[in-house]
Amino acid sequence: MVPPIFKRLGIGAVFNALDKSERLYAHHMSRAAWYGARIVFRQVSPEANSIFDLLMELHKSCHGNWYTLLGEGADTDEAKHELRRFLEYAALFLSNMGNYYGQGDQKFIPEVSRQFMDSLTSKSLCAERLAADCLDSMLSPKPGILGYPSSAAQSTYYPNPITGEEVRMVSDTMVQNCIGVENTRIVKYPRADDEMEYTFDILQASVGKDREPRLVGRLEAGVGAHVRLIRGDHSQDLRRVNEALSEAGKYCANEAQRQMLQKLQDSFRSGDLEAYRDAQKIWVKDRSPKVEILFGFIEAYRDPYGTRAEFEGVVSVIDPEGSKALNALVERSQDFIAELPWVKDAAVDGKNGPFESDLFEAPEYTSVHALTYCSSMVYLGINLPNFEDIRQTVGFKNVFIANRDQPLADEELSYEVNAPFVHETERRRFLLHLQRSENQKIAIHELLGHGSGKLLSSASPAGVANFDVQNPPISPLTKRPIVTWYKKGETYNGVFGDLATSIEECRAECVGAYLMFESELLAIFGYTEMSEVKASDLINNLYLHIGVMGLNALRSYDAEINKWTQAHARGHFAMFRVLLAADDFMSLKVNKELKQLRVRIDETKLMSCGRKAIGDLLLHIHIYRCTADVEAARKYYGELTAINDEWLGIRDIVVSHKPKREIFVQGNTILEGDVVHVKEYERSAEGVLQSWADRSTMLNI
Repeated sequence: MVPPIFKRLGIGAVFNALDKSERLYAHHMSRAAWYGARIVFRQVSPEANSIFDLLMELHKSCHGNWYTLLGEGADTDEAKHELRRFLEYAALFLSNMGNYYGQGDQKFIPEVSRQFMDSLTSKSLCAERLAADCLDSMLSPKPGILGYPSSAAQSTYYPNPITGEEVRMVSDTMVQNCIGVENTRIVKYPRADDEMEYTFDILQASVGKDREPRLVGRLEAGVGAHVRLIRGDHSQDLRRVNEALSEAGKYCANEAQRQMLQKLQDSFRSGDLEAYRDAQKIWVKDRSPKVEILFGFIEAYRDPYGTRAEFEGVVSVIDPEGSKALNALVERSQDFIAELPWVKDAAVDGKNGPFESDLFEAPEYTSVHALTYCSSMVYLGINLPNFEDIRQTVGFKNVFIANRDQPLADEELSYEVNAPFVHETERRRFLLHLQRSENQKIAIHELLGHGSGKLLSSASPAGVANFDVQNPPISPLTKRPIVTWYKKGETYNGVFGDLATSIEECRAECVGAYLMFESELLAIFGYTEMSEVKASDLINNLYLHIGVMGLNALRSYDAEINKWTQAHARGHFAMFRVLLAADDFMSLKVNKELKQLRVRIDETKLMSCGRKAIGDLLLHIHIYRCTADVEAARKYYGELTAINDEWLGIRDIVVSHKPKREIFVQGNTILEGDVVHVKEYERSAEGVLQSWADRSTMLNI
């Protein structure tokens, strides 16, 4: 394992700027977030909670002085190196909130021997018992990915073997019964009275429990399976989340926040996602709160079916100064929407054409510092809610996590491990500009990527068609009237299933890359051809970075089951492929003997070839998304992201270059009397473990 990069989510300065009531609100919201930690562990793998307990017990048994666990005579250099590798594994586990990478969904294991682990855990009877529960799973490389249960994959959303078609049928039954899918899991098992038939139990996350399962239907004829709803999944954890939300409610800044927290509690108590949707509507309207929160079962990246979501609890503090440029971008957003491929040639009478909303409702866009980020991955940018009807009728928010954004130190700018696929002569310049270009792209990605587009529906949230069904618009792809659109009750995620998140992330990434050429947009952030870092520097960097990301994406392709395991990665590979095909704009040099890859671009062809190729990809997936044309999307996107033997050989070279993983060290809020302060920790594996040990003790997680 390449030593990870430790980064602290520093919060002290902005937190100290809050008043007493705001700090108390943030403190209790932080506790509510961390009370959901067990839910995240449980959603990642069956063994994750036991591994967490083992790490906490080992920390407790040595009081954080890890080298005492080696014992007298056993503290050799080799043993110390092995302990260091174990501590780095432990920090990686805690940072990813499970034993699968938050980005890529691939399993990681400690690079230590079974003998070492047996010796380490023998110092405590409790540790020995916990090790007996989880050590085999912890040390085994299998199942290697998250996915439908098989010899190669596992998913706690579907604890027992189940097919994608069965998941679809159960999910359809849920929709027919107005049962939301995001906060559920599905368990399949033979019926006790007939082993030839099956029961599918829907486990719904809620504090409340039912005495008996509720029969909600049977699957299609010929399957003969009962579908039952069982409330009470994650019950104990959600009860504690709600208790902390109640305490936070005493310190809300306004009535909207009180109503939002009440709706959140109602949803967690009952499992009803309508209450959660109500909370999201109120949240969108709560503009520029000093303490911003994101709560619930939010992102469906890790569900192989693409609809069931992971719990998240995020508490952050607004950075007014950092928000100024983002707000300026919001104010000019319609100007840049007008430059997108489906708008530029279709706008009439000031309207944006059939595949974009007529009026871009300016959302909120704030820069914040994360105080608490209880999730398997710390995102740089966030755009919520994910419910498309709420986005179209109420609006959405964008959040940029400023303290996650940390550049490399000067001495790291030339290290090959930080950019192994960039030519030696270009590496320092590439790494020097990488943070700025990535930030710029993310700003566009969240606001104008996820924020753009119109889903054409014959039964929109308003109850009527949002286009002329009798005279459908002309598709810019076929030059003929569209023949597909969303029907009553259909959603983007429901129609596109496993493709949904990847296509949407690819679309947003393409918008970011396409609009980077708008000089007035970059000027908002201070980048022109006269600034120290030029606008052209960022554009060059971004397009070279697409090549780097496309290669790195291959890490998230599982060759054993021929499957992409990460939505963003598949999108990056699609962008990489179209640029490689763009008239010699991008080149890839492969040296199999040296296990060397070098990607380069011709900067003279950025506009004529690079942007044009991205624009073409963007137009295709945007129109497919708008018109619910999943069949065409699956063919186009599937061919673009198919991996043949040549790419598998390149993948072997990519994975031979071990990347440095980021590990974020988060602080804890501590309440003394009625005063809240933040305790921060050192940037090290020991710092990560100490932060979680303190958290576990304070909250009894």
